[in-house]
Amino acid sequence: MKKEDIEKAAAIYTAQAEESDYAEVRDVKRAFADGADWRINSVWHDANERPKDRNAQCLVEVKSGGSSFFLLSQFYHSGGFSFMDGIRNMQPKRWAYVEDLLPNKEIKSIENEKDNV
Repeated sequence: MKKEDIEKAAAIYTAQAEESDYAEVRDVKRAFADGADWRINSVWHDANERPKDRNAQCLVEVKSGGSSFFLLSQFYHSGGFSFMDGIRNMQPKRWAYVEDLLPNKEIKSIENEKDNV
């Protein structure tokens, strides 16, 4: 998701507040964008932090030389991500549980129930 996508979604969201004054609409738009940024960034963990669920799939941002790329991996009980076997020149930069990156269907179903009330 790009910053422009967040700003567009915020504009659509705040369009519902047509009768509000400019300052209130501006504050709602800023709060929406800040919340979206928080959601995107909150799922990422520093490479020094170890996953609590060692069997969960993780998306790991890896740095090698001057470039970064992503690998799907699990965390070994011995203390490293599974992709690290036999690889010495790649360092994990950050990681996220794959489950945390996916849309939360439970929240969407709760929101749909609210709309039907």
